[in-house]
Amino acid sequence: MLYRTPALEQGTGGMLRPGGLELTSTLVAQSGLAPGARLLDLGCGPGHSLALLSDSFRVTGLDASEAMLIQAGVRAAKATLIQARAEALPLQDSSFDGVLAECVLSLCAQPETVLTGIHRILRPGGCLLLSDLYLKNGTFSCALPKEAGCLLHAAPLEATIAALTHLDFEILYCQDQSRALMQLAGQLIFDQGSLEAFWQTFLDDSSARQACSAVRSTPPGYFALLARKQAICKRGNTHDR
Repeated sequence: MLYRTPALEQGTGGMLRPGGLELTSTLVAQSGLAPGARLLDLGCGPGHSLALLSDSFRVTGLDASEAMLIQAGVRAAKATLIQARAEALPLQDSSFDGVLAECVLSLCAQPETVLTGIHRILRPGGCLLLSDLYLKNGTFSCALPKEAGCLLHAAPLEATIAALTHLDFEILYCQDQSRALMQLAGQLIFDQGSLEAFWQTFLDDSSARQACSAVRSTPPGYFALLARKQAICKRGNTHDR
């Protein structure tokens, strides 16, 4: 998978996403979550964000990868760790004050299912802290190899906002962070010599050229977003319990 490649870990300092901990800290500060709040890091990976947040919040890290959770446990010893898929959260309704999801939706073939699960486990008034890739021009002009990871399921930002609105999330903050993605691409080019050389670290030559062609023709962007689960569901006009 793309996000587990050594070349990407080197380019991101091991944090596996654009913006790093600086963007995480910005989202948390904007969220207004109180110290001691119950916070789920969905798709926690090797635990860099968990380690950052574990001194201020009661954190739980969830990831499908046992190897990632082992690393997370070393970095964030106080965190509760759960191995599970984002599409099937083994968590109680209304059990978290906040959910952090960094580069998670674009890894999932069913992002609406993931968002529905997040809505279920958030308490009324709870906050979703979301950052991810998005497509600026609808769809990639050519097919991507399956190893392309998060690029495979990246969606237009408008589609993500529409899905959140359908679930009665209130959008509090949405900002384009494509500059962070461009900085990461520049670092990968510096480290590897070219983007194609980066793709060749884990793809065959033909697939690497295919991936480069898709990204050049339809450059993805990156966004950061905060959304609040509304205490009153507009569709049913009843309190969420």
